[in-house]
Amino acid sequence: MKILLGTVLVWLAANVGYVLRNWHRMKRWEKDAERNEAGRLAGSNSFASKQSGSIAILLVHGYANSPDVWRHMRSDFDAVGMSYLAVQLPGFMVAAGDAAGTSEEEWYRAVEDAFKGLKADHDHVWVMAHSLGCGITVSLLNQNRISPAGLVLFAPLLRVSSARSPLLPVEFWHHVGKGLLFAPQIMENVFPPDVSDPAVAEKMVQDRFIHRDVHDSLFAVTSSLPENGAFIDCPMLVFVAPNEKVVDGDMIGTYCDTASGPVRRVDDDTAGHLILVDRLWRTHLETAIDFMQKNTEAKS
Repeated sequence: MKILLGTVLVWLAANVGYVLRNWHRMKRWEKDAERNEAGRLAGSNSFASKQSGSIAILLVHGYANSPDVWRHMRSDFDAVGMSYLAVQLPGFMVAAGDAAGTSEEEWYRAVEDAFKGLKADHDHVWVMAHSLGCGITVSLLNQNRISPAGLVLFAPLLRVSSARSPLLPVEFWHHVGKGLLFAPQIMENVFPPDVSDPAVAEKMVQDRFIHRDVHDSLFAVTSSLPENGAFIDCPMLVFVAPNEKVVDGDMIGTYCDTASGPVRRVDDDTAGHLILVDRLWRTHLETAIDFMQKNTEAKS
């Protein structure tokens, strides 16, 4: 009985200790964090531009990021007359406590509403997404809630890689962790930006402390996805960083092999997970613009 009681006390103490540890570290980090009047990290606001062409691009960022990951591409889109809208997903770039209650349905609605807004003014709306943004987009396509002219996916998160997870899939540890550490609602993002260019890594702004509801919603998105991409009947361009450890490469391969529309895959061995801002980003963007233009012309 004493052993059981001692175990329970240690378990409770570990939970309390972890809550206090994260709270103190978050307060210290927030002192240096630059936030705008809306409470978002500086530079993380959504942005848009309406051009004369018939093509519009919906830009959907990934986990712990913001529309800022697309900002460097604006001049390239402007140069070819493509309209664009970079959407801000709820639950990111705000103080962790403000992200409580974030759900996958909020993400779905944000992307769906932005898509419909672009579709009202443009004949051809493409979705360009990164990481979790890809999973959200593909799930919406599977739910028949959007019908894009095509997809451009950077390091798509269709399933979380278990490369960093010992012995068992990362989904298992996520659920076990919720039971063992039941009290903490705010978790620290301990991984630095996964990008090979150190100059880019130094400038990257990402969430450091993230509410557990955001984690739960991420896994809800990936669990909603079919095991293959047969439902994807639009053109799809996929950029993959084979050496990264964030997304499941086998799942990406399956989707590329089974999609029913035209597919092109580009592997970049020099990049990390943030392939859209890494060393070869402009080369990849030129490939993406060419892919969108040619496939749009083929449909017209």
